[in-house]
Amino acid sequence: MLVVHGLWLRGGHLALWAEDAALPAELPKRRGRPPRQRPHPFAADAAKLAEALGDLAKPATPGTLILELPTLGTGPAASPELGRVEDPPKRGAALGLARWSVATLDHDADEALEVLLGYRRGEVGLDRDDLVCGATLRHLGAVAAFATDLVARGRVLPTVDDGPDGPRALWKPLLTGGDVAWARDLALA
Repeated sequence: MLVVHGLWLRGGHLALWAEDAALPAELPKRRGRPPRQRPHPFAADAAKLAEALGDLAKPATPGTLILELPTLGTGPAASPELGRVEDPPKRGAALGLARWSVATLDHDADEALEVLLGYRRGEVGLDRDDLVCGATLRHLGAVAAFATDLVARGRVLPTVDDGPDGPRALWKPLLTGGDVAWARDLALA
């Protein structure tokens, strides 16, 4: 089973990565000092993720990200959706954050909206026995659906942003009433 996670990156694209329940919780021990960023022991590689996602992965570009993830002892903690029953930690095992390298499938901003709405509408075969949507991807899907709803209802205003690359035209959301509360809830989630 794969648990698919999503991240919206500053460059304006969506990165998907997945945890694979079939992989071990920790990599075999190596001599010497551990590297600053280690490969995530149960992250699926890009090929396996692409195969599981099918047509949705076709416009994506394989990549790699370094993530700071909750870590217990020498391995990353599994997401709740993975359903992995962890062995009790060894006495004195430290809980903290560590850097882990994961393989990703990256979608540009135009593709990302269709990907996120596809997950949201259930058009993509997530939440089946072998492929589950993680909390981060569900959250991004909710944000995409909210943004689409605002546009459909005409709840956006044109504006100009004077950024470092010069002025650019943007649509800014016009939030009133229930939209304010919904936007706040999404931001705090």
